[in-house]
Amino acid sequence: MVKSDPHQDGRAMDDQATVLFVRLSQQTSSDRLSASYPDEWSTVPNCTAAQSQLLPTILFIGALLLVAVLIAPSIRLSRLPLNSGSNQVIGPTAVPSSVPPSTAVQVTAAPTQPIATPQPAPLPRSVAEANALFLDDFSQTDSGWDISYSGSGGSNGYTDGRYLFTATRREPTYRMWDIQRSADLNLPEQYEFAVDITVDAEETGVAIYLHYRGELNRLRDASFDLIHVSSNSITAVHQESRQQTDLIITNEADMGTILMINTTHRLAIQRQKDEYRVFVDDQLMVRITTGQVSGGTIGLGLDSSSGSGSTSVTFDNLVIAPLP
Repeated sequence: MVKSDPHQDGRAMDDQATVLFVRLSQQTSSDRLSASYPDEWSTVPNCTAAQSQLLPTILFIGALLLVAVLIAPSIRLSRLPLNSGSNQVIGPTAVPSSVPPSTAVQVTAAPTQPIATPQPAPLPRSVAEANALFLDDFSQTDSGWDISYSGSGGSNGYTDGRYLFTATRREPTYRMWDIQRSADLNLPEQYEFAVDITVDAEETGVAIYLHYRGELNRLRDASFDLIHVSSNSITAVHQESRQQTDLIITNEADMGTILMINTTHRLAIQRQKDEYRVFVDDQLMVRITTGQVSGGTIGLGLDSSSGSGSTSVTFDNLVIAPLP
């Protein structure tokens, strides 16, 4: 009995199928239906006549599927869309080109606040005393003022550690004064004059002489700036060659009540170039416009406008210091 090799038979059938596929592809459909097959197909092991007729059709369909499988990937890749304006291929694994809005860092500008302009203020007393150009607490009677003066209209001098003016005449604009004579102050263009003051009547005012130049006892012939502070008003004049000129005053606060009687107030006057600033108890009251002047000394005084009986003004803790 002769045994057959299954592998050899299979290879023979593959070769015959290939030859048949080529022949069928060269014929028309009608030719394929009426085609006669070679005698060798009748000897194919385990194949019936019906199976032999179906085998070419199965092989043809398989070849078509094989061709479709081979060319499909290239068709799919050639139709992939490109991102507009970019060279990246959009696909499932594409990395986003921008940060999503929800994760982006939002920077909010801080609101701008208007810059506050520093308000003028008197020097702290400790600072002024530490840098003083002139300092007098009137505890010593040789600090440069009249030790004791007495006349028909009043008196002035050192009393209990203060400097006191007392007027016994109350005629309109009766004036008493004394000029510092021992210190060569030579006032600069910028400084602060500060002193404690007390008045005992509403009609009584405090007189401050600045940049005084001239003979000590001849007030009408001297030149100076005079600032007058009373219970309800502040005035200022400049005197030169016996001529007085009212200085321009700008109110910075309510002028209802400036000085309370029998109450000690801190009066501060700052000079900066062509302007005086007058403070009472650290509050800016007025600005006074004047010409630029430097040099000279200082004076203190009392002005009485009306009333009867005696009236007085006291001074204490006088400090002149440079402004920063």
